[in-house]
Amino acid sequence: MRTRRIGTALGLLVLVFGGLARADPPEAKTPTPSPREQGLAWLGTHANPDGSWGRTHTTAVTGLACLAYLASSDDPFEGARAKPLVDGLGFLLKQQDHGVFPKQGHTGIHGQGFATLALSEAYGRTLFGGPKPDLDLEKLKKTIDLA
Repeated sequence: MRTRRIGTALGLLVLVFGGLARADPPEAKTPTPSPREQGLAWLGTHANPDGSWGRTHTTAVTGLACLAYLASSDDPFEGARAKPLVDGLGFLLKQQDHGVFPKQGHTGIHGQGFATLALSEAYGRTLFGGPKPDLDLEKLKKTIDLA
């Protein structure tokens, strides 16, 4: 009797687990983009025509947006995301005057810091090989030195 119970239990286990292994796979679903991917997609569609982001504090906001793009990839200057990034960096390069980015709002320190950090990170990425941005790298270096 005991052997019969063990045999029945083993048979049930084989049926349950064997059935799970042979079950048809669930339908393939399109993966939901990660929050990071959604944020970068939003940035790409909300850039201003001049390459900047934001309305009043464009230097600081553009610096932050460029930093987001730079942090998202080992090769940020290739692929679909390269254009908004390069446009944003180009905007920042045009904003600096003798080492100072324009004061926007009550202070210029955020714009100065975020823009300088974004340009520095972008320049640093060009030193390790890989795709280069469509920017004047000498001007980029001089702008960083002045900032």
